[in-house]
Amino acid sequence: MLSFLVRRVSLSLVTLFLLSIMVFLGGQVLPGNVGRAILGPFADQRAVDALNHTLGVDRPLL
Repeated sequence: MLSFLVRRVSLSLVTLFLLSIMVFLGGQVLPGNVGRAILGPFADQRAVDALNHTLGVDRPLL
C-alpha cells in the first residue's frame, strides 16, 4: 500500500512538472503581444493597442 502511494505521488509530481514546463514554453513561443497575435502581423498599431485595451492586457494583474 505504501509503495502504491509513493508511486502515485511521484507520478503526480512529474506530471505537474511537465505540465508547468509545457505552459511556460507555450507562453514563450507565442508572440509577445496578444493583440498582434489575434489581429495578425499586418494590423495597424492603433488597432492592436485598442484590442489590448479592450482585453485588459495593458493593465497590471493586481
